[in-house]
Amino acid sequence: MSWTYANVDRSGDPAAAAEWMDTMASWPSIRSIKQRTVDLLRGGAPVLDVGCGVGNEVRALGDGAVGLDSSSTMLREARARGGRFVRGDVHALPFASGALEGVRTERTLQHVTDPATALQEIRRVLRSGGRVVCAEPDQSTLVIEGTDLELTAAIVSFRAGSVRNGLLAGQLARRLSRLGFVDVQRESFTVEITDPALAFGLPSWPSMIVERGAWNVDEARRFTASLESPSFSYRFDVVVTWATR
Repeated sequence: MSWTYANVDRSGDPAAAAEWMDTMASWPSIRSIKQRTVDLLRGGAPVLDVGCGVGNEVRALGDGAVGLDSSSTMLREARARGGRFVRGDVHALPFASGALEGVRTERTLQHVTDPATALQEIRRVLRSGGRVVCAEPDQSTLVIEGTDLELTAAIVSFRAGSVRNGLLAGQLARRLSRLGFVDVQRESFTVEITDPALAFGLPSWPSMIVERGAWNVDEARRFTASLESPSFSYRFDVVVTWATR
């Protein structure tokens, strides 16, 4: 993968980043997560989807929904498919205080520069009684099996460290409570990938670890060869956290 969702438009292949969102959306586990977040917000309006990407959930939420993304690439594709969209940043949402009934984020807060400011902004734009729903991967739950046992721990550690806010999912309930949200709840969904080529760029990580000086070339080759194991499994939890303003 030659892009990062922290800044899609400046990455190596922004169009591929949009295509990858469609690929992930086809996975049954991701569909279940998306459906859960939509169900938790259905019936309220207006609802904002922060980091909306190509806008599938905006359309699923209906006429009272609007999508926000910082990427012009994502918004171009989203608008072509239909719906209401604005360009903006979760750190400074372009909405009046108390303007929204619901706010949704999915795999977005893991990439932001300042999660505390982002959550404060979400709180600001929600009206009293409004709901926030966040779905974030918890990198602390990552398990990789079927690969070289001696080297896998370094790969898991590399992944956890490469995501800006990789542990935020486990902290969201506490953070929302501290901001005054009530009825804070959470639910975990396990995502399993059995094809290394779909594991978020995993085949490219050994060379990156070599560049950092943590592995030599032989170790990287050894781990890469182990990816061909028929028992390969890459598993992690996505935590859906919701709360009332």
